[in-house]
Amino acid sequence: MRAAQLKYAVAIEGRADYLARAQISYAQAVLDKEGRLPQRMDYWGDKHDLQLNGINYQLNGEAAADDKGLWQLQVEVSWEANGRQGKQEYKRCLAKHK
Repeated sequence: MRAAQLKYAVAIEGRADYLARAQISYAQAVLDKEGRLPQRMDYWGDKHDLQLNGINYQLNGEAAADDKGLWQLQVEVSWEANGRQGKQEYKRCLAKHK
């Protein structure tokens, strides 16, 4: 029973990792194309990605530029599964590709 619970938790967190990496990739593409990022952003992928096996994920992102042209991106993924809530935060530094 404990092994099944652990496997379930790892699957949930794995999906959160996938969503965060996807959002970071979308943000890099927007930065490369437009030269800037919005301060706040929702998930830019397919909205169906945010639901899997009865679990609803929410994703929020925040970006801020520094004086060197680098962008600090913070992505937060949260979810509720079986009456329990969880969240993970991811931080990345992005720069426009030339």
